[in-house]
Amino acid sequence: MKKTILISLFQCVLMVMGATAWSETVAPAAQAIEQTLRAQWQTPEQPLQLPVIVVQGEVAMVDWLLAEKGGRALLKRAPDGWQTLLCGGTELTNPQRLQQAGLTSERAHALLAALHRKEQALSADAKARISRFKGVTDFTQPHSVHSPATEHTQHEHAHHEHTTH
Repeated sequence: MKKTILISLFQCVLMVMGATAWSETVAPAAQAIEQTLRAQWQTPEQPLQLPVIVVQGEVAMVDWLLAEKGGRALLKRAPDGWQTLLCGGTELTNPQRLQQAGLTSERAHALLAALHRKEQALSADAKARISRFKGVTDFTQPHSVHSPATEHTQHEHAHHEHTTH
């Protein structure tokens, strides 16, 4: 009986230590991502909401909401901070699309599994707005649209230039 209690206690300690290690490494990354995206996209008239930020090592997926718009962004850690690679909607939930952006199959699937778990808590309206973004905007291309605030007014032009299927 004592042995079972000690084993259970040890497992709890390991879980707490693992959660602490996770929060110590992921929380600063999530904060840095939030600061980067707010500096790039937020305006006083249109506050940026980031209801989901999932970090997997050197990559992250973020759900964003801005006014009535929404979408997802794939980011990569760079020496000078986090950089947006892609913006999209449902297209960014395709593991093959993430592999085209340079993720391994394992990393793409892990990132999407974590994203899916966190998105379960979102409202139906938030999910609909995030999925409404059509196409994929590649921010690694020199002509990319660089603001979700203008996405729906300029997206048709950017969609034709930067979407890959």
